[in-house]
Formats: sequence, C-alpha cells, structure tokens
Amino acid sequence: IIKNTNFKQDEIILTGFKKGGTNAYGVADKFSANYATAAIQQMGIGDFNPVDLRKFLSGKTANANVGLNALSARVSGNSSIKDLETMFQLMYLNFTQIRKDEALFNSWREKTKSQVQFMMADPTSAFIDSVIKVMYAGNPLAPSVFPVASDFDQINLDRAIEIYKEQISDANDFTFIMVGNIDLNSVKPLLANYIGGLPSKGKKGEIVDNGVRTITGQKDLKFYKGKEPKSFIFSVYSGLAPYSESQAMHTEMLAEILNIKIIEELREKIGGIYGGGVNGSLSKFPYEGYSMALQLPCGPENVEKLSAAAPAEIEKIKQNGPEQKDLDKVKKSLLEKYAVNIKDNRFWSGALQGIYFSANDPNRLLNYTNIVGEVSIEDIKKIANIVFDNKNRFNGVLFPEQ
Repeated sequence: IIKNTNFKQDEIILTGFKKGGTNAYGVADKFSANYATAAIQQMGIGDFNPVDLRKFLSGKTANANVGLNALSARVSGNSSIKDLETMFQLMYLNFTQIRKDEALFNSWREKTKSQVQFMMADPTSAFIDSVIKVMYAGNPLAPSVFPVASDFDQINLDRAIEIYKEQISDANDFTFIMVGNIDLNSVKPLLANYIGGLPSKGKKGEIVDNGVRTITGQKDLKFYKGKEPKSFIFSVYSGLAPYSESQAMHTEMLAEILNIKIIEELREKIGGIYGGGVNGSLSKFPYEGYSMALQLPCGPENVEKLSAAAPAEIEKIKQNGPEQKDLDKVKKSLLEKYAVNIKDNRFWSGALQGIYFSANDPNRLLNYTNIVGEVSIEDIKKIANIVFDNKNRFNGVLFPEQ
C-alpha cells in the first residue's frame, strides 16, 4: 500500500506486518521469544557487525528493522528519497541474513543485566512488579513491566534465532505500507526486487490468543517497601466487552475526562497527589476486552482520602455522565491533534496499519471531525458503566515500611 504525500519533501516511511508474534510460544520459550528481536539487533545483519553497519550508513538517511511483538512480526523503516534503495536493502537483509555473533550477544546480555539488577530496589518498581504478579495470578506468561537480571540468563540464543526465523522467513501474508514523497515509477523496480524477492511459502498469518487474563473479582493489595514517606495507588478495572471503533474512542475520551477531574479535584482541591492519571483502552486483539488503570502517586497520609475521592469521581460519571465543559475540552484537544496529525507521514502510516491490520473503517479517519463532534454525554456515561462495572477490580497501594 502506497500513500504519496508532500508533507515533507524528503521523507519516506516504511512499515509492514504479518499476524503472529510471540504469543504463539509457551513458557519454555518465553524469554527467548520476548528478547529475540533485541538480541538479534545487537549482532548486525549479513556481513555487517553493528560497527561496520554504522560506518556503511554514515552520511545516509536510511534505516530498517524487522521485529516481533506479541501479536505480529513488524517491519519499520525510513529513508530520504536518495537513500530509498539502501532502506530496502537493510529490510531485505533483516529478513534473509540474520547474523549470529555469540560474543556480541553475551556482551549485550551482561550489560543489560547490570543495568536492571538494581531496579527492584526502587519501591515503586518492586510494587508494580508485585501488582502484575497478583493481577495475573502468577501466570508465567503474564507481561513483565520490569525485567530482572535472571530473565536474560534464560535466553537461548539459538532458540531466539529459530523463533525469529519462524516468524519472518515466510513473507507471504505480510502487508507493506509506504507513506511519503514517493515516485511510483522509481519505487516499482525496488518493490519488485526487494519485496517481490523475499521468500514466500504461502503460510497465512494469524492472531494467537495465549489465554493470559487478569484475575476476576475484586482484589486488594497492600505493599510495604522503602523508607521515604511515599505511597502509590494503582487501580485496574478490566474485563470482556464487545469491540467497536466507536466504543474504543469513547473509552479513550472517558480516560481523558477523568484526567481533567483528577487535576481539578484531586490535585488542586485536595492537593494530595504528585502526578498520575488514568489511561485505558478497549482492545480488539487478542480478545475483545477493556483495561482502565488509575495511578496516583501521593503521600501516605493522603491514601485513604484519595482512595475514596477517585472512585467518587468515577461514580459521578457513571450516574450522570461527564460535565459538558469537560467533554468539550476533550473534543477540542482531539481535534487540535488531528489537525496536526493529518499532515504527518507517521500518523498516516499508523492509520493505514490500523485499517489493514485491525480492519478499521477508513471512513472514520476521513470523517473524524464529525465523529468526534457527535459524541454525547450519554455515550461517555454508557462506556463508563461498561469499563467501571467493578466486576473485576484490582486495587494496590504502596506504603513505606512500618
């Protein structure tokens, strides 16, 4: 898919994807799969180690990588017009000529271990790590927010390379997207050579649901660590809900409205928090569901007050919907961002990925201004009652050691 633009005279963005990714692998392969991309990128490509590659690319504006995430194999790259072929060459090498260098891998592993070994000494990091373990009932496939040094000892380099190759050695069912100042006549031979020349065995990509879910019901956790008078409230509401693009937008708008209330009511009136806020989303993959997270760093003396005030603000929206002024403020912010983004190549690259990966409706992108304008108080009230139904609620609080 190619979108020719004139937003920047000398910028071309390349992305690509194939459904699959690290969700396809079990506990035995967890660390080899999760760190396969990072490990492989430390070793260079083809005949180039990282130092040689940097020298070769000196003076050029070209970059390309292929990597894995939970749900897909991904291509990312960018170049100037002049260095477009170099970008394609780099992409092609990432697909076809992985470079194994155990010395470089071991050096990266030891360096990374030394960087993360003291992370759990930080009370907030240790708290969030414990929260995740409890939220996912100790599921070994649960996401890791903070790595620990021992994680990297469990990476098997040969298995990491094998997993990477399993995901990218068949370019069939990859979708490639280019956005920028692209001359079709110039790019067609490059597409034929560097994309048309990729190995293709005919295997379809597919989303894998590895079954990882947060615990059901209501759960509270008190965690004591650190000497400083600092606390942290972390509440997560999660569950299953039918996905639609409208509902997903309403979920994001609800989070922004709550952030306004947190600043107005909790920070300015109560004066009890240092920052924090709400973020949340309604997801389509790997299953249709929602997650809303409330994070409030505060002093220990304000925990009880804030633990009551934050849910009270949520309850007001569930009962009455948001105030019109707050909804209008969020709409204004979204439309201002859209006015800037619509002239940005990377925005279009991401939007096209959403259309082709998630089957998003392109008309929503083109009619965004009208769609945002039509969102009502009732729409936000409705989604608030879905995502804050309290059926699955986790509430964790960090306290200093007593």
